[in-house]
Amino acid sequence: LRSSILLSQPAVMADEITYAFDTYTSRVDKLESLVQGLDTAPNFDAVRDQCEAELAAVAKSAKNVDLELRRVRGADAKATWNARLNDIRERIARIKREYEAKVNRRELLGSAAAGGGGARDPEAP
Repeated sequence: LRSSILLSQPAVMADEITYAFDTYTSRVDKLESLVQGLDTAPNFDAVRDQCEAELAAVAKSAKNVDLELRRVRGADAKATWNARLNDIRERIARIKREYEAKVNRRELLGSAAAGGGGARDPEAP
């Protein structure tokens, strides 16, 4: 019985890390979709709030992935999972830059529309 438990343990760990990565990737996909639609959203503030919530969920999923990675045994397996993690981290960094650029652009447009130093129409009275 004990040997069967020991033999099944790597499979269980592989399932757990696969699930953690799948959840993480799913969260990143959702974040990316929200950010892509941010410019055309009818309610910018609501979508921005959703993006912020999803960023928090992505961070929580990242912690779960880190916890599962600590349990992975074997240099090859660790290298494979770490490569996948690095790809996801690069993707998140790109999405965050895009998100911040869109939010900043929106804030600049908002301050210009409110008379905050934006370009004036020379024809305006």
